[in-house]
Amino acid sequence: MKKAWRAFANFWKGIWEIVKSMGNWRGVLSLLIVWLIISGSGIFVLGFVFNNTLLKGIGIAMYAFWLGPFTPLIPLNIALAMVVQRFVFLDKNVSWKSIKEKFRGAFKEDKEIIKKEEFIKGENDMLILAVETSCDETSVSITRNGKEVLSNIVLSQIKIHQEFGGVVPEVASRNHVLNITRVFDKAIKEANVKIDDIDLVAVTKGPGLIGALLVGINAATAFAFAHDKPLVGVNHLAGHIYAANIENELKFPLIALVVSGGHTSLVYMDDHMSFKTLGETLDDAVGEAYDKVSRMMGEGYPGGPILDKLAKEGKDIYNLPRAYLDKNDYKFSFSGLKSAVNNLIYHSNRKGETINNNDLAASFQEAVIDVLIHKLKTVIEEYPVKQIVIAGGVAANSRLRERVYEEIKDIEIIMPSLKYCTDNAAMIGIAAYYTYKKEGSLENYQLGGYSTLNLDE
Repeated sequence: MKKAWRAFANFWKGIWEIVKSMGNWRGVLSLLIVWLIISGSGIFVLGFVFNNTLLKGIGIAMYAFWLGPFTPLIPLNIALAMVVQRFVFLDKNVSWKSIKEKFRGAFKEDKEIIKKEEFIKGENDMLILAVETSCDETSVSITRNGKEVLSNIVLSQIKIHQEFGGVVPEVASRNHVLNITRVFDKAIKEANVKIDDIDLVAVTKGPGLIGALLVGINAATAFAFAHDKPLVGVNHLAGHIYAANIENELKFPLIALVVSGGHTSLVYMDDHMSFKTLGETLDDAVGEAYDKVSRMMGEGYPGGPILDKLAKEGKDIYNLPRAYLDKNDYKFSFSGLKSAVNNLIYHSNRKGETINNNDLAASFQEAVIDVLIHKLKTVIEEYPVKQIVIAGGVAANSRLRERVYEEIKDIEIIMPSLKYCTDNAAMIGIAAYYTYKKEGSLENYQLGGYSTLNLDE
């Protein structure tokens, strides 16, 4: 009942906003005249006055066809009302230029509504050009129907940032600028499609490094605007989750564990694009902790694959703490574990003791994975689900993949293949398909970047 009242209130709010936008009484009267004609209401009244059954029938048919009460909300009819306002009521406040712009926008919007309906009904393929520049990968992909990857070009900057021991935001942004256009070209060429074939442009809007995000957003917006394509912004975390949909099928309800360089989150989903964040890190993300610990050990960047490789030759002997926090909630914290590693290295150096980096890597990794698996086991006891999704860059960790399958039974567990775990545009294209089906595209190509952005927003 509340939803019905909310929809009713939103409808009249929309009507009121349109009435205000008409500017004056001439505009309002023009809108009323167009509504009476187009909706069939006026024809029905004439049929009633002259007792003409044919006119009544035509009026009722038009009313039903146009969804009579909603006629004022149809963009084309607002444009027609502006014509009446200008040329019947001689309102000079309405310019010919504004009328043309309204008609152009109306036809474009109506065309997009029709196309969106076709996509939702599965009557048409949707080719999506997606852009990802949230951190240090410049990536463009062409995907089809939220499933098939036709091309996925990823230009990594790892070698550039290795000398700094981590990603330098300004350097990342500048390299995105240098490379973005040729990555666009290569993605389109490899997919063997024409620009006219592309139905939708998608781009990561956040979370991420703001300068890096804006390079991708501006490139995608310019491309969409120049080629008259609708544009959508996609949440980077949603992209990581939907990466698992490329080679598998998401089954709802599900729990997603997103573990990457900037994020550690447990997310409940009961349908496509329906997110409930149950818990996230209070400080360092898992991938961030890997990078910092690797740097403390003098092993370099990126820490994830380096420590994973070292840990295979080591043993968990250093008894590092497990930061469970409250064992019954779903929040994470890895700063204490990072400090414990730092203290161990510091005191060992003071005592002249040698630390075995293989063993330290194994000890650190087991401490991290113990917490992740414990939280997963706890959450599936409270939330009965059909599937667990593990996604993000850290989902590529061989020990995490091994232990999850060993320790969690009776629930299907899916993960993206290694090439889709780290940042890439294909995952953005897959998520964009479902984002567009739920929300449609952006008005006026207005899209900003967000350094922080929750999945629930």
